[in-house]
Amino acid sequence: MNLAIGLIHNKNPATNRNQITALTALVERHVLNLAGQEFDPTTQDDVGISRVYYTIAGLSVPHEAIFFQVVPTGVNPPNNLYNLDSYKVFYSPNDNADKTGSHPRFWNWTLKRGFDYGADISCVITDHSLFTVAGLQLQIGRLIDRRVLVVPLWGLAASARLFREVGQLREDLGFSGALDDLRARIIARGLEHG
Repeated sequence: MNLAIGLIHNKNPATNRNQITALTALVERHVLNLAGQEFDPTTQDDVGISRVYYTIAGLSVPHEAIFFQVVPTGVNPPNNLYNLDSYKVFYSPNDNADKTGSHPRFWNWTLKRGFDYGADISCVITDHSLFTVAGLQLQIGRLIDRRVLVVPLWGLAASARLFREVGQLREDLGFSGALDDLRARIIARGLEHG
């Protein structure tokens, strides 16, 4: 199973750092060397091609995990941002002045990018203090068949089917309104959430 996990750094500086620290304590980093070489402009040399992925200690299903991080407008990136190999997006006031707090764009970017990179399940951890591997395992088990979205206390998890058949959060609404709208569309498609 391919799993994507996202963090949104819309909290205070200490909590933004702590959520990375808490997550890195649960994972093991793997580097898969692939056949072939590519040119590295920083070293001006050919280097081997590799791919980084993680596994989560204690997660009982075979899996590979990749990570995504969002830095909203006006937030200084956590000083440990690069302790976790991840895809990142930085919003700046120059072109994204409204991208603050819990803007639906953050959720859409994080979930969708996970699916773009082949995730079967994409999650956003909003409260690392409530996140556990057992809780993640439970939500993975719930995202089968007709259920496409779950909202545990620690965040949000969705199956790839959600974006494929229902779509993403509306970005012209606040997060709560966008989530209510998404739930209504899930029901209208005959699917389940919760």
